[in-house]
Amino acid sequence: NGLALVFASGQNLDRTVSVYRAARKCGRTLVMDLYTAYIQHKLRFLSRNLPQHDWDGVRVKYWPNHQNILFEHDQDFLRRVKASHIHMTELVNHGEDFALLARHNRFLRHFLDHFPDPTRIRFIWSMWKGYLQPNCDLVELSDFMGISLDHCHTSGHAHVRHLQALVDAVSPKRVIPIHTEHPEGFDSLFPRVLRLTDGELLNLTPQPGVSQND
Repeated sequence: NGLALVFASGQNLDRTVSVYRAARKCGRTLVMDLYTAYIQHKLRFLSRNLPQHDWDGVRVKYWPNHQNILFEHDQDFLRRVKASHIHMTELVNHGEDFALLARHNRFLRHFLDHFPDPTRIRFIWSMWKGYLQPNCDLVELSDFMGISLDHCHTSGHAHVRHLQALVDAVSPKRVIPIHTEHPEGFDSLFPRVLRLTDGELLNLTPQPGVSQND
């Protein structure tokens, strides 16, 4: 019933599109920060589906650091986006009408302090769950303030058959699983799999006396 804060990368264009569509389906307005709005604006030539600051159902939240950088480098964009600017009072008084693309940074706690009843806020974590370790300060913050924290993320961007076709075409010397919770599954799907554990280093520098085919 309150403001939804969706934590996702501002550079993940597909995720921004998905959040926008989900917000519209729920009758909410998507709120982006200046950084995300700027990326969407600059990359609009890639797709007509990228949410833009001047669309119905899109507003823009200013943060001082983003605003200062754009003031130095692209004042024209600042003038363009001004009509979509959303003020803090709107988010506090009508949070149930908005879904805000949020950032897990030093400004978050200050942002939350504006809300008299933060328990009405909902955190939606739309990134890899591994980032949410038990000692993560976002988890601690949600517990401390009584804010619900939900995980809603799909990290797979290709079907297995497409990955297999890519490996067949490239014929790499090694296939190294990354960004997956089940690296052991690669052994039965791909040839020449090399699984590395978190923190393990792989030296790609050619070594004397070692064949490049090894």
